[in-house]
Amino acid sequence: MTTIKNSVRITALAISAIYTGVLFLSEVELDTWAKRIIAALPTIAAFAVVAYDRWLWKLGPALQLHQTPHLGGLWKATLTPHQDSHIPEGGNRGPIDAFVVVEQTFWSVSVALFTVESKSYSRTSTFIKHGESSQRSLSFLYDNEPRIEHRVRSPRHVGACEISTPRGEPTRLQGYYFTDRLTKGELVLEFVDRTSNHSDFASAQAHCQTLP
Repeated sequence: MTTIKNSVRITALAISAIYTGVLFLSEVELDTWAKRIIAALPTIAAFAVVAYDRWLWKLGPALQLHQTPHLGGLWKATLTPHQDSHIPEGGNRGPIDAFVVVEQTFWSVSVALFTVESKSYSRTSTFIKHGESSQRSLSFLYDNEPRIEHRVRSPRHVGACEISTPRGEPTRLQGYYFTDRLTKGELVLEFVDRTSNHSDFASAQAHCQTLP
């Protein structure tokens, strides 16, 4: 999803730039600044769309005009497996410490979840609107990749997760998950900061230890 949206943005910019370039290089007479500005409008509009998608939407005034919450950054998470989960012998029955990294633009969002034993990455994700309420939920499918030493007991698997996401800039989130291994449970997320350059549990934990 993110790749497609990036391609759309790049294509829009390229077409707009080509359009403007053709007008300036053709024999169309643009003898006033007003006409030149009109010719440049498609490019200006394309850059404005990209700027809004990547940065402007999450600024204070803009954030109050829509219902998409700003979740980007690092979150500390606690996973609590349900007692009916089919957890193999020797598995972690929780609570399980984890870190969640959310990378977000206005039109796209991706989620990575790290535990000591594995990494999970979202395949697809979307915000679900609940009727006329301003409350939304972030719903996503994910692939889980356990570390090699744990794959005999805990093979790679697919799961789904839904997290309630109030509008604005929430600092605490709750949700639930289930997997094709017949495990399920709840998770709680506590906001840490806006950093997203973490690749595993250890790096996220080390970052948190440097914070005051």
